[in-house]
Amino acid sequence: MDANKDQTSILGNAKPSQAIVKLALPTTLALLAKAVYNIVDAAYIGMLGSDIALTAVGVTVPLLLIMVSIENIFAAGAAVLAGRQLGAKDEEGPAAPSPLLSACPLSSARCCVWAASCSSNR
Repeated sequence: MDANKDQTSILGNAKPSQAIVKLALPTTLALLAKAVYNIVDAAYIGMLGSDIALTAVGVTVPLLLIMVSIENIFAAGAAVLAGRQLGAKDEEGPAAPSPLLSACPLSSARCCVWAASCSSNR
């Protein structure tokens, strides 16, 4: 229970500028780690000496980013609902389906798109 109180105190009791910094710092570090990962990935694949492999990475990374962006649309909507419930001190939440139910079809669709793009290159 103490962990939940810590999370709500950031959003409920802290000044907005402090809350933004506290929440934005891990997000920024995650984005930087992803950028470094993409650079290292392209460097290692570039060492293979295959133009086709490097082209495949260059083509599929934007597709992956598009799929992640679609997932972020749903995450932003869920964040708005969660923020409204935190502000209203509603710990039960609405009688809505579990986020797992919406994440599973989205992940399945993402896998299908990925498989289709891989099989079309053969």
